[in-house]
Amino acid sequence: TRGTDRNQIVRATLESLAYQNEDLLSAMAEDLGQRIVALKVDGGACRNNFLMQFQADVSDTEIVRCKSMDEAKRAALLKGWHKAVKAAIWLAEE
Repeated sequence: TRGTDRNQIVRATLESLAYQNEDLLSAMAEDLGQRIVALKVDGGACRNNFLMQFQADVSDTEIVRCKSMDEAKRAALLKGWHKAVKAAIWLAEE
C-alpha cells in the first residue's frame, strides 16, 4: 500500500532471501535423501543478524558464520588472482 515504508520493504527483501534459500535447501535435502542440519554462511548478507535468525527459523537449520579472512591475506589472494588474469589475457593475445 501507499503506507508501506522503507523498513517494511527492506524486511520483505530480507525475508524473500531466506524463503528462496529454504526452497533451495529443501530441494537439496530431497536430492540427498536427508535433512540439512547446518548452513555455513559468509559474505555481506550474513552480517545481517535479522536475516540469519530468520533463515534459521524458516529452515529449522543451524546457521554457522565463517570467520572473516584477514585483510592482508585477502589482498594478497586478490593480487595473485589479478596477476593470473593478466597473464591469461596476455597469452590469449599472442
